[in-house]
Amino acid sequence: MAKVTPSRISAQKIMADLRLASKKGDRAALSLALDQMRTLAHSPKYWEKYLTLLRNPLARLVDMVVIKQGERIAHQKGWKLPKAAPPAAGFAAVVLVHGSGPQDRDESIGPNKPFLDIARGLAAQGIAVLRYDKRSKARPQDYADGDITIDSETTDDAVAAVDALRNTPGIDPARVFVLGHSQGAMMAPRIARHSGQVAGLILLAAPARPLLDILQEQRKRMAVLDDGRTSPEESAALDALKQQVAAVRASADVPVAQSPMGQPAAYWRSTDGIDPVAEAKDAALPMLVLQGTRDIQVVDADWQRWRGAFHDDPQVAFKLYDGLNHFGIGVEGDDDLAAYSAPGHVDAQLVADVAAWIGAH
Repeated sequence: MAKVTPSRISAQKIMADLRLASKKGDRAALSLALDQMRTLAHSPKYWEKYLTLLRNPLARLVDMVVIKQGERIAHQKGWKLPKAAPPAAGFAAVVLVHGSGPQDRDESIGPNKPFLDIARGLAAQGIAVLRYDKRSKARPQDYADGDITIDSETTDDAVAAVDALRNTPGIDPARVFVLGHSQGAMMAPRIARHSGQVAGLILLAAPARPLLDILQEQRKRMAVLDDGRTSPEESAALDALKQQVAAVRASADVPVAQSPMGQPAAYWRSTDGIDPVAEAKDAALPMLVLQGTRDIQVVDADWQRWRGAFHDDPQVAFKLYDGLNHFGIGVEGDDDLAAYSAPGHVDAQLVADVAAWIGAH
């Protein structure tokens, strides 16, 4: 079949073929529609036409095939859906919620893309996944005036993502889960409470204590990881961070430049108001809590707090993975810091465990 040039592609014809494929299982029509959607997605001059097409829910659903092939597209959705026809009630689905900082939809770190690994692994096992660029990554201008809280950065968009999945054709609205990583895991119970429509929670490397306390611990730990000691410069930086945290918690008028990590004081105060374990108790949802033994950011103190709070709750399952780091990637050798820049993938067993747990719920 001759390839159609982007200028001759009709959005109306694509939609007609998609409807034909959806209603009658016409594979030829689906193949033609997908080929033309890919052509538009790879033609920057025609992205506006492609984005207009994606306003249709059926087109958005099918667009996941472009993502599935590992191709870049112009819009801000990050769908991962199984190839098989959906069950009568629709696919179970997961929203992925990022860790701290301005993260892209893959939660890229160095050469690694943990969220892409998880999305591909779950999609291969019949579970739909929605990824998205974090607002602080996609629209940093929204916070130019310093008006940012943990909810406006994380919670609100995740709630909207849950709602988007529940209203997507082919998705079972009663089986939409949230998988949070790191800060995203800390916020997952709050996201569920704000949404009221989440079926269960998967927490990967979940902090159980205030972020400002964990931040100070992380900096101390990082200072000695490279050479086993804390240099005078590192000690001075740790003292400065301690003073910054104290000023933020004293409700002082702290300039952004003198606030931890250059984030507004109001942001840090909003994180101090989050008790993830208490939020999870209030949410009272099924949970799967995952932790790697080589995690140098969220450590055993957090894992034990989750275990202590939910060890006797039949709705909550725990999985501890030997040798996995903060991102669920296996660590080779003794250098935990070097593992962040070494190519790797999220552990296949961890992804399989998540899929099995969702399948049981």
